[in-house]
Amino acid sequence: MTIQWKQVTVALITGLLLGAFVVAGVLRFHGHDFSLRRQVQHFSRQLDLTPEQRDQLTVILENKREKLHDLNREIRPRFQEIRESTREEIRKILTPEQQKKFESMRAERRGRLGANDLRRR
Repeated sequence: MTIQWKQVTVALITGLLLGAFVVAGVLRFHGHDFSLRRQVQHFSRQLDLTPEQRDQLTVILENKREKLHDLNREIRPRFQEIRESTREEIRKILTPEQQKKFESMRAERRGRLGANDLRRR
């Protein structure tokens, strides 16, 4: 039983880390905390950019943001497949009571994410 709990713990931590990575990418490239303007301002202050350099940086970031957004759309279905298969494997090793708690944990997490409307982007 100890090995199974270790597997569950590793799977959950892996899922959380992957989820955090995706959420950070979504936030960054959907204009939330790391909006384009804020990125340009940050670089400008830190690197003392000229107005011409700021304009060039804006173009670079806009182009890359779109490419990263496209990549996110492309890999999201595969990521979701892997995440769901991981959940299914976890469910298989849990007792019915643990499965209920596991689903409750997922619902709570979805509620927190839903408040930010990240899952629909």
